[in-house]
Amino acid sequence: AMYLFFGYYMGNFWRIGTVVAFLHDIADAFMLASKALSETHFSNTTATCFITGMFVWFYTRLYVLPYECIYLAVYQTIEIGVHMHFEMAKWGFIYLLSCMFMLHAFWFVMFFKIVAKFARTGKANDSYTTNA
Repeated sequence: AMYLFFGYYMGNFWRIGTVVAFLHDIADAFMLASKALSETHFSNTTATCFITGMFVWFYTRLYVLPYECIYLAVYQTIEIGVHMHFEMAKWGFIYLLSCMFMLHAFWFVMFFKIVAKFARTGKANDSYTTNA
């Protein structure tokens, strides 16, 4: 993520960088709220924030990011002008965005495991160790 945003800044690709950052901030608000509420006795509110965060995460990071941002980066033609090394930078950004998408898919699977563990045991955490 650091290489990606540093590259957006240095390459003057603000539009795509801003969209990617905005997409990440939307889901983060719900996930951070559920994380903060998990230390309180408001379990229903925590579960609501977490489930809402999962839906927002799916839509913004697993639908909009690959089908809007990555797809448009690959197939949209842009008038380059002064950017001589744009083609190499473009494919580097697409690679980094694709890696980020894979991480999002992995984390989304982890969210489902958290929900499944909560359904089985009544405790929602992401660790699979047992306390002795």
